[in-house]
Amino acid sequence: MTKPSIAVINVVTPEGPKDYVALTSPDVAFSAGLIPEAILGVLKRPLDPDEAIAPDNFIGNSVFSKFLQHVIAKYGPEDPDLQAEAVRIGKGSVVLVDQRTPTPEGPVPPEDIVGVFEIEDAKVGPGGYFASPKHQLLTKNGFFRLDAWLEDCLQRELTALATAPKPERGAG
Repeated sequence: MTKPSIAVINVVTPEGPKDYVALTSPDVAFSAGLIPEAILGVLKRPLDPDEAIAPDNFIGNSVFSKFLQHVIAKYGPEDPDLQAEAVRIGKGSVVLVDQRTPTPEGPVPPEDIVGVFEIEDAKVGPGGYFASPKHQLLTKNGFFRLDAWLEDCLQRELTALATAPKPERGAG
């Protein structure tokens, strides 16, 4: 799969226009819809031309954060890199470090620790994942980044949600 596209999508809401930061393209958002799980957050104010999204102008979306952690917990035990590390250590825990961190081999700031997998008998056990409450979607080093395998899982799950048949209004 291709690298995810982070886009700012202006949406007119009953409260007025909002700039949502989404893990999708505007084309997909306007054709298939903008699902809450694809919204990373909202900007506090519109961006100036050529201005980057900064942590002080961004409010994260808890729905996306929970979805991200769900995907990691579901697919993490199958991640080849995590499996290799589990075999290497045998027993203990593996910290899932955000790929954006500037110090992956040194001290990792709390906002760059995504979560921890418990290792038993050289395997990542299902249900053995603990999300870090301090992980931040956006820091001064940019948006979160997963390894390629988990990123692909996240994109597949988002695509499946966005393209799932929508229930008819008034049905049921």
